[in-house]
Amino acid sequence: VTTGALGVEFSDAQSGVISYTTKAGSEKITGSVSSETDEPFGNSMSVGFNRFEGSLGGPVPNVKNLRWFGSAVVQGQSSDFRGKDADTVPVFIVAGIDAVVPDTAADGNVTQTVLPRFVQYSGQCGRFGSAANPLAQAIQSNYGFDCQGRRLAMNWSTLIQLQGNLQYTYGSGSSVRLTGVANGNQQRFNPGRNIADPALFQGQHTWQRLGVLNWNHQVTRSAERALSLNLNLSWARDRSVAGALDPTSDIETRDPMGGIEFKTLRFAGFEGFPFPITDQVVRDIRTNNPAGLRVPLLNRFDLRNAQSGRLNPYGLQSGAFYTAGMSVTGTLLSETRYIGRLVVDWQANRYHRFTLGGDAKKTDLAYWSSNLLAQIFMDAYVVHPVQYGLFAADRLDLGDVVLELGLRWDYYDSKALFSNTPGFTFGDPLWSPNAATNTAAYDSSLARVFTPSVGHRALSPRLRVSFPVTEKTGFRLSYSHQVQSPEFTTLLSGTNNDLSFTNTNDTFGRDVRFGKTILFEFGVRHAFSQDLVLDVSAYNKDKVSDLAYRILPFTDPKTGATTSINVLTNGDFGNSKGVDFKLDYRLSNYVNASIAYTFQVSKNTGSDPFTYLNTFARQVSGLTGDRTLPPEQAQRTDDDRTHNIVGALAFTLPDGWKKGTALGQLGRNVSAFVTFYARSGLPYTLLVNNGDGQTVPHLSFGLGGRAAENLNASILPWTRNVDVRVNKGFRVGRFDWTVYADIRNIFNFKNIDGVYAETGDVTNALLKDKTLSPELQNLQSQATQANALTADGSIDLTLGCGSWGIKADCESLKRVEARFGDGDGIYTKTEQNRALDAFYNAFYGPQRFNGQPRHIRVGFELNF
Repeated sequence: VTTGALGVEFSDAQSGVISYTTKAGSEKITGSVSSETDEPFGNSMSVGFNRFEGSLGGPVPNVKNLRWFGSAVVQGQSSDFRGKDADTVPVFIVAGIDAVVPDTAADGNVTQTVLPRFVQYSGQCGRFGSAANPLAQAIQSNYGFDCQGRRLAMNWSTLIQLQGNLQYTYGSGSSVRLTGVANGNQQRFNPGRNIADPALFQGQHTWQRLGVLNWNHQVTRSAERALSLNLNLSWARDRSVAGALDPTSDIETRDPMGGIEFKTLRFAGFEGFPFPITDQVVRDIRTNNPAGLRVPLLNRFDLRNAQSGRLNPYGLQSGAFYTAGMSVTGTLLSETRYIGRLVVDWQANRYHRFTLGGDAKKTDLAYWSSNLLAQIFMDAYVVHPVQYGLFAADRLDLGDVVLELGLRWDYYDSKALFSNTPGFTFGDPLWSPNAATNTAAYDSSLARVFTPSVGHRALSPRLRVSFPVTEKTGFRLSYSHQVQSPEFTTLLSGTNNDLSFTNTNDTFGRDVRFGKTILFEFGVRHAFSQDLVLDVSAYNKDKVSDLAYRILPFTDPKTGATTSINVLTNGDFGNSKGVDFKLDYRLSNYVNASIAYTFQVSKNTGSDPFTYLNTFARQVSGLTGDRTLPPEQAQRTDDDRTHNIVGALAFTLPDGWKKGTALGQLGRNVSAFVTFYARSGLPYTLLVNNGDGQTVPHLSFGLGGRAAENLNASILPWTRNVDVRVNKGFRVGRFDWTVYADIRNIFNFKNIDGVYAETGDVTNALLKDKTLSPELQNLQSQATQANALTADGSIDLTLGCGSWGIKADCESLKRVEARFGDGDGIYTKTEQNRALDAFYNAFYGPQRFNGQPRHIRVGFELNF
């Protein structure tokens, strides 16, 4: 990882560049096979993690200097990672049909309601039900299903990676490499409260393809002069689909073995909808074409989500336990990038080394994201942005002093259209009513109502200096301007939306300029000895034009009235400064250690482009009586972690350690690696407690949130972690084996990663009361109408369900009483509270804020 001022050849960088090397074939056939799993350690700890890797490479027969290499990775995980104590919290799913409840109306019509069978999936079995009757016994045995502890149902993810390359070397250090990469990632999301409505079960499929040609040619090389060329050409394609699953695909992929699913997920609602989306879809949206494709199931109000009765494990009448509907968000993404970069490295003489070059990128981007039934807050666009850069640098070597001066020129154009008034496309009076069907009318409407993006340019100077202070002490200094092109989903948000189908809470992108970072860093590195080195650096980073949404006035082109609209600007600015200390210490030939400490202060007028909209935009100023204005001074950011302590310890016994002894036989080729961190908590803003349930970090006030203090004045607790990996290597024949154990959070620390913003704690009593009290009131009201409510607040379910207005509710409550009570048919207040508490703890309990507990993986690696 390179930090500080970066070389001129890097574009779009802010704080650092990560460099990685892709493995190539060797002079002879070599390969490796490895596997890693957490399955042996029980479902209270295991998430069903399984990873398999293999690689093979070597020379191409009969072709001198041509080598090949290929690798594959298959990784599965049955459930996402969850916080500490999540394995003790019961979570239920549907497993078939419990009963069919008939209900005869006054006119003689009979309706039948299917009562789902709810079984416990997460948590520990044996805590519900009783021996009172067959129903309670079935619940006590969990209908024969095993509980899965930490895991969630239908929450798996599968990763598949394939990589291959050919490399030809020639001359003195010249090479040509062709690399191909194919990745795929599929995952399903736990349905949460939607367990009784499979039409709301969701997943995502993302896949990438990459081809890279890299040519490195050494033109000339001598004692004082050298000239080389590096040409990099690449083609990359990313595609992703997310949304509700096709019913058949849902059933086929609910619980793949080891979390590895090779079947491709299929999605519902997109039948006949183009992927990638086309310019015609964007035209249909811009023109509000009633015959066009805007949203797959537009205005299908019969598919709105609805909850029917108490068909859930807790017998709740509300709570968004939907039993019907398909109102979900779908996303279609296709992005293809064509990138080229040429770097000329010229050592002109012993003093000057020049870096010259340029890069270019063209992108074909098609993006659509919307609710399947409605257009509100949708995003849809097809654009072809371009980005170019030219750069030059001179590294001047004056003996002890090395000075590098550089300059980079960047250009980007989103090639997008932005409506003259945000939120007014076909709603603008200048828009032709014939634009949907007449191409000439459409083109002229675009010219009148939209403005094309313009190219944006920026010059970025770079300066780097280093020189020795003493034999053991070196000094470095760097200064740079670095620009960042806007991220497309922010830049193009809502650009084709009209306020007739969305509202002013929507966000509208505009043609903004580059973001800009001005970085200054200096550092000192001192070697006390060959075994002990201290590095100290200080930095200051100014952000002068960060993306930010602001509420600005615009004239309504239809009425002439002033309308306030959320639009994208370069209005945020801020500063980050800090000091880094790092100490590297080699204790012996067997032990190496390093420890680092960072003190940082980060302030900005916004932590991200949406900070103002998510916080004070809905607050009314006590001074002006109007909306609170955006901050004019930088304040603590959401990610301002003041103190960071990290360290690593490596212990290695070589192959020849104590050779010929029993201890040497046991200990040789054993290595252990320990990494740890301790870091201060993130800041957050405490809110007045209305029982709304907002959480931090990264707070959104919501509709009713009111700040009880200045922005980010409170701080979350410190967190700490220690990870350990132990390896043992040995050789069998011509094979080298390594077995290992990888233990994350070995001391099982309980870290608090978040809290309720209204209390600054992991609990919120007012939220619990506002959530559960209406349910108790509704339950008692319904029982009263059925003449089943007793004097002490219990509900007598032994009387039968004939007097209940909704028979299925009565039958559902019988099962709730058997699950959370003693099974005698009298649903007491204590049992009612136990059921409601179980619901609340499952979705709002303290465990949602806990960091990950101890996690152990074991594996092996075979090299040949």
